[in-house]
Amino acid sequence: MPVLGRNRSWLVLAIIPPVALLLYLSGGRPDLPAQPIGQRMAQAETSEQEDASLIDTLRQGLAKMNPAAPQARQGYILLGQAEASRGSWGAAAAAWRVAIAHGFDPTVAMQAAEAQSRADGAVGPETAALFRRALDAAPADAPWRQLAEQRLAQSEHH
Repeated sequence: MPVLGRNRSWLVLAIIPPVALLLYLSGGRPDLPAQPIGQRMAQAETSEQEDASLIDTLRQGLAKMNPAAPQARQGYILLGQAEASRGSWGAAAAAWRVAIAHGFDPTVAMQAAEAQSRADGAVGPETAALFRRALDAAPADAPWRQLAEQRLAQSEHH
């Protein structure tokens, strides 16, 4: 029996390094140097504050512009993208709706409808109408067409 016990010990010792490496590679970031969690959290918070400041600056600049100006429309599209990247779906939808009010684009309309459905947690009647309008104006090969059709199907079941 002592031989069996030693073999088991060697087996366990041999398995630990590859298992540890697999765990590290699946959840770790070997391309980044190690940083204390406090430092990473402080950097993330600083980045979020900088993003919020830039978005506020963009919002203030847009408030001074004529909303019908092409630059304002592009600014509202950019604002929608910035808000969506932060997960502020309601604000993203509102910005994209301003943009499509001054020049309809089916892709931007789709983005607005999707953001609104995420903000609301469901596809309401106004959002469904925007999905339909986007689908009607979109080319047949629009990459988001299937998602819009799925959202419309969801709205009909609720």
